[in-house]
Amino acid sequence: MTLRRRTLAASALVILAGAALVYGPAGAQSPGQPPTAFPKGTVRIVVPFPPGGPADAVGRVLAQRLQDVWKSPVIVENRPGASGTIGAHSVAQAAPDGHTLLISAGATNGAAEVLNPKTTPYRTMRDFSMVGFIGVSPTLMVVSTQAPATTVKEFVELAKANPGKYSYANASAGSAPSFAFELLKQITSADILQVPFNGAAPALAALNGGHVSAYMGSVFSVLPSLQAGKARAVGAASSRRIEGYPDVPTLTEQGYPVAWDTWYGVLAPAAVPAPLLDKLNADLRAALDGEEVRQVLARQGLERRLGTRDQMREAVEKEIADAIRVGTAAKMIQN
Repeated sequence: MTLRRRTLAASALVILAGAALVYGPAGAQSPGQPPTAFPKGTVRIVVPFPPGGPADAVGRVLAQRLQDVWKSPVIVENRPGASGTIGAHSVAQAAPDGHTLLISAGATNGAAEVLNPKTTPYRTMRDFSMVGFIGVSPTLMVVSTQAPATTVKEFVELAKANPGKYSYANASAGSAPSFAFELLKQITSADILQVPFNGAAPALAALNGGHVSAYMGSVFSVLPSLQAGKARAVGAASSRRIEGYPDVPTLTEQGYPVAWDTWYGVLAPAAVPAPLLDKLNADLRAALDGEEVRQVLARQGLERRLGTRDQMREAVEKEIADAIRVGTAAKMIQN
């Protein structure tokens, strides 16, 4: 072998050895092994809602904490519109490399495709990968102080004794509170009039003025009405009693099996490799651990319940199944 050939062969061995150190044997990463270098650039966290709400708060605290973990830039991109489906669709179309993530909620990745199947351009279980569960915004039921009811049972009995007289404010069609109230109506057969509003602010203004009788929403949204003495809490439409309201029983405890929280989690585009999803889940849970983060989320009315990829999948599947069941009975589905 000539000197030139020996030099080239030695160089090739050095290159292959370096590749083996970075990528594994033959330059290939083993399917069961975590990614060797992530992230390789800026990670985008898409929040499909405007700045200032609970989803935005989750996205921003997560971005800051992940940036600390990864020592690499993580930015939040607000892409609101069409009940969150515009931002969600942009993530579904992104490269499956883990560098584009979605702050997901039940209305966006559950109810939307059920209620508006023709206009929702994705199907969550097909077009997204599950990264992890973050927590919930519990649903609290309140009634106007002008309504003579202090419990859910008293309100239901009033409504059944006076069909069509009592009403509830619906701040957002397809939201967890809207489904929860429709489910309560179905369980009790009470004739409670739905009054639609464009958001929580006008809905609560109507409640405060006594123009509607009841409302379901997040603790964060109803707190000013409670503090002003314009509303009283009668039940938690949640899977457990709400932090800060230990004396308010759940609807289930009161005999009405209604538990429909607004959940939040993280999704990625479909086809992200499983080892990378495992890493993302582990980093997500590490980033959002600790008392300081819990308090930040609590100030937005969120209860942290960090979970696995499977728990995220279960939340999506349940949201879709429940939305089909309740939405069909309430004739909420747009065909």
